[in-house]
Amino acid sequence: MYDGLVSGQRSQLGDHWATGVSRSDSSSSSRDCFITLAIEYGLCHYVKTALQCNCELATRDYGRPLLERALDFHRGNNSYGRSNPTPEMIHILFEYGADPNYKLGGVTAWQFALAQFGTEVSQTRDTALKQQWTEIFGHFIQNGARPKEASLPYCGPTTSTVEDFVKRDIRPVLPQEATDLENLLLAALSSPMGNSKLLPVRKTFNWFRRRKSSKP
Repeated sequence: MYDGLVSGQRSQLGDHWATGVSRSDSSSSSRDCFITLAIEYGLCHYVKTALQCNCELATRDYGRPLLERALDFHRGNNSYGRSNPTPEMIHILFEYGADPNYKLGGVTAWQFALAQFGTEVSQTRDTALKQQWTEIFGHFIQNGARPKEASLPYCGPTTSTVEDFVKRDIRPVLPQEATDLENLLLAALSSPMGNSKLLPVRKTFNWFRRRKSSKP
């Protein structure tokens, strides 16, 4: 049911909404199905329901990890109404077993997230977008992303860690959120669990949930 729409059907769909290809999905190694398209279009409720029915979908091979697909930006005339990354979708995928350190082609989803921030978010004046990405970073770190891992070279002239981005791009506009992330990073670095999911941290440091619940 959930995997019924495969990439081989695109030629039969004409101008249907499912025919658009994001810049990161143009590779022939990328395999589309309905859940990958649901992620691209930000259908959080559908994705959560699908994963509740079969949590193995979160770790199945689709050519690219679902977590990486959820980090794609879709802009311009070829976006076809697709969604940009949201903390809600990232949280759902982690809830059902997505791995921030899964490596494909020598690149982890966490490195891809850092690269996306460097290319799409770091220089923007959109404070709301940066707020969203502090939450995305929080989800990654709480689910075992390696705090000292650097972004990919193509996100700028030099590679950057999440700590670099927090100091340079987040603190000037969101000082409290920057402090929260720095505290979370310290907790992750001091965790005896290494790169495992930071369960003790998650119990005591749900800053992004606290912020969500405090919104009017």
